[in-house]
Amino acid sequence: MIKNLLLTLTLIVVAAEGRLSAQDKVSSHAFYAELGGAGILTSANIDGRFNSASHLGLGYRVGLGFSFYNETKNEVYVSYDGCYYSNDTYEKRVKSYATIPFGINYLLGKPNSPHTLEVEAGGAILTKKMSIWDYDRNPSAGYILGHVSVMYRRQPFDGGVMWKIGLHTIIDAGGDITPWPSVAVGYAF
Repeated sequence: MIKNLLLTLTLIVVAAEGRLSAQDKVSSHAFYAELGGAGILTSANIDGRFNSASHLGLGYRVGLGFSFYNETKNEVYVSYDGCYYSNDTYEKRVKSYATIPFGINYLLGKPNSPHTLEVEAGGAILTKKMSIWDYDRNPSAGYILGHVSVMYRRQPFDGGVMWKIGLHTIIDAGGDITPWPSVAVGYAF
């Protein structure tokens, strides 16, 4: 009788450990590097689900990015007669700025499948006031860009290497809408 009781308790403990380890294997977070997308040029991001028991559902994304642009200046000088003249020499400088992409996303898919569809809405905070095409010459430039994205995401439900590819629609302060491709590679945990 005691043998049967110990055997039953042992089986219950082993079954409970198996259930706990299966739950622990669900990867509800990911760290990835992204080219394009919300970080404009490049960004490193952390992504997580609000419900840590699943790799699907409502989640968030926040990161730190880097981008640059070419600034061209035409040298203008004032002559002795008070007129403005250009000497047609252009100075080109590469200027960089940081971005902080953020968003709320939703992952759709089957519970045990690595194939998911990611839909996201969010923005990016910029360290330089700019718009998408005109950079600092546009009077409606701002420090925040918005985005909406649709991505195919391959993320194993139990963790490991993940990647995603898709299209972001970047919206600047002037209302300009620009399609912006994106590809990302990282690790789900």
